[in-house]
Amino acid sequence: MKLIQKIAVDYYRFSLNLLAVLSKRRATENALHLFCTPQQRAVKKTFSTSENPEPVSFNLDGITIRGNRWNHPSEKKLLIIHGFESSSVNFGGYIMPLVQKGYEVIAFDATAHGRSGGKQINLPLYRKTIQQEQELYGPLDNVLAHSYGALAATHFMELVP
Repeated sequence: MKLIQKIAVDYYRFSLNLLAVLSKRRATENALHLFCTPQQRAVKKTFSTSENPEPVSFNLDGITIRGNRWNHPSEKKLLIIHGFESSSVNFGGYIMPLVQKGYEVIAFDATAHGRSGGKQINLPLYRKTIQQEQELYGPLDNVLAHSYGALAATHFMELVP
């Protein structure tokens, strides 16, 4: 951990502990807010032109969710689900091999990540986002997920018969 990160963690720890002396409820609310707010938004370059993405988007509870899809239409569909403080662009190296295997590949940026709107993400919201993606662009045959995205995908799969 870099020195500046250690200082930030110590600052937040001290602030939350001090607030907890005054109000445990308020400290809990602040900790949850901090936990659900990405500290950095991964906005990298876009996908390469050789990948030829088709931009797609939808609205979820007033938040614009942006993504791309490739090889539409195809019988087999795969959804890419990224982790916390990441974005779909980080999965660029997987797209063409999946397309070559015959998949329609769909990749969105979660709320408060990449090119999507919003300021916070939590598990129920991420699961709801995946559910909306399934309804609009599915049915999905497979997912490729990492970290927090894998957790959200697992919770989403509980809803699928």
